[in-house]
Amino acid sequence: MNNIINEINQSETFAKIIEIGAGLPVAEEFYKYAGASKTIYLVESPYAYEAFERKYGKCAHRAVSAERLKHINDYIQTKEELQNNYYNTILSSTFQVGGSRNEISTHGWYSLNINGKSKYYHMSLHEAMDRREYIKNIGETGIMLLHSKNETQFTNSFIDIVLNDDLSYDYETTLKFANLSDIEDYAIVFKQDGTIDRLESITRGTDNLILYKGSFNPPTLAHIEIAEAAENLHKTSVVFTISFNTFNKGHQDIKSIVERIKMINILGYDVLVVNRPLFKDTTSFIRNKFNGTIIYPMGVDTINRLANDYEESFDFIGLKSFVKHFNGVKFLCNLRDDYEFSEVSKKLIENGFVETDEIEHSYISSTMFRKGSYEEIEKYVPNKIKDFLKK
Repeated sequence: MNNIINEINQSETFAKIIEIGAGLPVAEEFYKYAGASKTIYLVESPYAYEAFERKYGKCAHRAVSAERLKHINDYIQTKEELQNNYYNTILSSTFQVGGSRNEISTHGWYSLNINGKSKYYHMSLHEAMDRREYIKNIGETGIMLLHSKNETQFTNSFIDIVLNDDLSYDYETTLKFANLSDIEDYAIVFKQDGTIDRLESITRGTDNLILYKGSFNPPTLAHIEIAEAAENLHKTSVVFTISFNTFNKGHQDIKSIVERIKMINILGYDVLVVNRPLFKDTTSFIRNKFNGTIIYPMGVDTINRLANDYEESFDFIGLKSFVKHFNGVKFLCNLRDDYEFSEVSKKLIENGFVETDEIEHSYISSTMFRKGSYEEIEKYVPNKIKDFLKK
């Protein structure tokens, strides 16, 4: 942190820093080292609503929201402080900080306004930490944002949503942060209405969470048939789930993921993007936020591959390990004529982990699809995304 702060102090950055909800972690980090006066014009923390209102006027938006930070930026620019060259940068933040038991989600927003142009960054800290550790991470992220000047992304980031100056959603920069992150677990929800949200947006208010994992490159009629069957059976919406690091396929291209997200959104589904490919890793992470039943639709070939990891001594050690990883999980298998359940998969069915559906659905390989011409494969594509694919 010392080197980064020194680089900021040697730059042209001269900043007003406004921190709400978590103390003054950015300013305090600067004050640990000599030269803070080269960067900091003013620090403030209008924590009480009355203090905020007296300084920045009435704001109808929630305390922890990008809209509240935009309200601050708009107010300052209306007052012409930036135009008078008092400073060239505004770093503002608003946070909700939980405790070590993680009973309250720790999350919040940063805004970095440079010469009147802003970006907005949401960060979530999913892991249970001591309150001081939460605040330390919030402060370090703010410093890294100042250093980035809205131009670069950085590792060790908890950032999971990025907005443009007009509060429109920046899919590509959001995914670039996620792609560079060395945080073990993260989740970003791309909603069908074009917004980006936290994991809690799909876990609240439901007892069943259907996560349909795959590459969906592209989504086909078969994918939609499987999703609809799962929804009809369990009476809740399917969330398509894509991993950055896919099993046996390596790291995925960001632009390709953005295209797939947009197609799935057009088809009326939310998309969850996670970083780790394995079902057990996704399950472990989701369990921190959701106590209901997790349902994974999949093909027989997929459940066979999954079951094979627990094949040795399955009657005792393997089953015990499977229960540890997948307690409260149901696997909904879609029957295909070209696959049969393995012996281990049959044991999972006997123990109630696997349900099967009897629907007639198409078998369409996305790999086969990508090798064909559009004219050859358009009949396998949902009508709503045909124009998107033609482009």
